[in-house]
Amino acid sequence: MPTNYTASKVQRLILVAIIALVSLGLVLWYRSGREESPPLIMANSNKETGTEIESLYLDIHGSKVYAVTQPAQKSTKAKSVTVLLLHGMKYSVDTWLQLGTLNVLSESGYRSAAIDLPGYGKSANIDVPSSPADKSAFIGDVIAALRLDRVVIVTPSMSGDYAIPYLPTNKLRALVALAPVGTEYLTEEDYSRIRVPVLVMVGSEDHNIGDTALDNLKRIGGTESVVVGGGSHAFYINNPEVLHIHLIEFLNKL
Repeated sequence: MPTNYTASKVQRLILVAIIALVSLGLVLWYRSGREESPPLIMANSNKETGTEIESLYLDIHGSKVYAVTQPAQKSTKAKSVTVLLLHGMKYSVDTWLQLGTLNVLSESGYRSAAIDLPGYGKSANIDVPSSPADKSAFIGDVIAALRLDRVVIVTPSMSGDYAIPYLPTNKLRALVALAPVGTEYLTEEDYSRIRVPVLVMVGSEDHNIGDTALDNLKRIGGTESVVVGGGSHAFYINNPEVLHIHLIEFLNKL
């Protein structure tokens, strides 16, 4: 066999081996990068409105908190406030996606975000803050991590344990309270110094948490209230339209 033919064959084999090793290295590097730093994942892209929902993990003191965000629809004039959606005990970020709340906000000109609270959904494996002060600080950290300005929090039920302690800081633009827990833990002094616009919505059949939240939050001057006829504690799950109507009406006045 001629020497030049053998040399050429060996060179080709070496080249193939080098390409294979480089390809393997790139695959391993890509997988490693995905594990160490969860990327932004595009979901629910809506080409008709020019918006898309992004999902990501927020690094809150080493804990990975799951969140989604959606910008204001491009065809609308973006409003100056942003909306942060929390969730109740049986629910998660997916609840707001299924109800279409982020889309409604986007179509109305509002940027919004929703998070899975510690111990729930895709944030299930992180430690739950133990005290009201820690939960209030957590909300502040989430707002900072998402770089939200002039924030309106929507807080149903259990999530009141996070939003209500944050209310007396007067750092919110407004609060939309859907029969939240925790209102009984604020003192008279706390209520007297709150200068945040509040909308309270409760179901007419929610005679426990709903009645308590309504009575307590009415102690804040200028609080608006809506009692949804025939509504249960989680009235917005079966009737998201009534929530969306009153939410957008309230936001438009800010």
